[in-house]
Amino acid sequence: MATMKAVKHEPQGSLSIVEVPIPDIKEGQYLVKTVAAAHNPIDNDIIDYGLAGGPGSSIGFDFAGIIERTGPGTSGRFSPGDRVAGMVHGCNTHTPTEGAYQEYIPAEEHIMWKVPENIDLKQASALGAAVVTSALSLYHELKVPVLGEGKVDEGTWLFVYGGSSSVSQATIQLAKLSGFRIVATASKRNHELVRSLGAEYVFEYRDIDECIKNVKSVVGDDLRYAHDSICQGDSTRIVLDCISSRGGKVSCTVPVPPEKVTRTDVQMLSIDAFAIPGLAYSFMGNEYPADPTSKALIKKFSPIFERLLADGAFKLQGIREIPGGLEGVKEGFAEIKAGKANQLKLVYVV
Repeated sequence: MATMKAVKHEPQGSLSIVEVPIPDIKEGQYLVKTVAAAHNPIDNDIIDYGLAGGPGSSIGFDFAGIIERTGPGTSGRFSPGDRVAGMVHGCNTHTPTEGAYQEYIPAEEHIMWKVPENIDLKQASALGAAVVTSALSLYHELKVPVLGEGKVDEGTWLFVYGGSSSVSQATIQLAKLSGFRIVATASKRNHELVRSLGAEYVFEYRDIDECIKNVKSVVGDDLRYAHDSICQGDSTRIVLDCISSRGGKVSCTVPVPPEKVTRTDVQMLSIDAFAIPGLAYSFMGNEYPADPTSKALIKKFSPIFERLLADGAFKLQGIREIPGGLEGVKEGFAEIKAGKANQLKLVYVV
């Protein structure tokens, strides 16, 4: 039996690199030979706090690689030898052989894109979770028309809190293409980056009252949409204070505690990226059934995003390679835990 190396979740939140059989592929999947995988902070949260997964489950979400084999029930979008990138749901006890930090990945067709030859697969590995989470934020939660099916009304504002995060970098770009005017927050060192992605105005967030005043000086009482990539500290207060007196919607990357929601006229919408594969999963001790609506949305969006990549219409996030291949994953976990994360995404070449 052919084998591969994989990073697995072990008891007490530890990691190990083990030799395991190359996994079988199921209905609607391809087997991808991994070239690179990218680190998401949620990887740390899952392992450090035991939010999901468990002993024996594979780790990691974002990947890029080469199609090795086609599974049953696929549409023919991809063929062996194609360069692809996407997301897989790692640390899921329902699918313990599926994770990005391994040499071969069973990957769902609807969460992958062909990668143009002019884009390095290391760079493309950073796309996965950020892109699909931003798509859910805009098209599933805020109910913005999917690209190609319409745009928001001219002059409509979107407030993006935490503009330099991976998800926000994608959200700003997709929102701009959807017709939004964008105001964002970010640390001063990241203002130029956030503007380059499409934000018209970028403000510091450390002085809460000053931040609220600055955002309102731009949007007045017209802000009906917001995306919060931070959802902790004072982000909820700032966002809610900026939303119009007529109410609005806020898409949140993690659920906001009810006691922090001070307005009943604002919908606080939680983005569930774990639902994208369309499979059942476990998280924080709870069981969640398959969600066909998220899967359907991403299935529609993926070919559209693939064209954006091919046309050079989407800017890729900056990356920093951690040496050592899969052996470097532990170092990456240590860096994120030490608070060294920034707008550069950590990548491992497998």
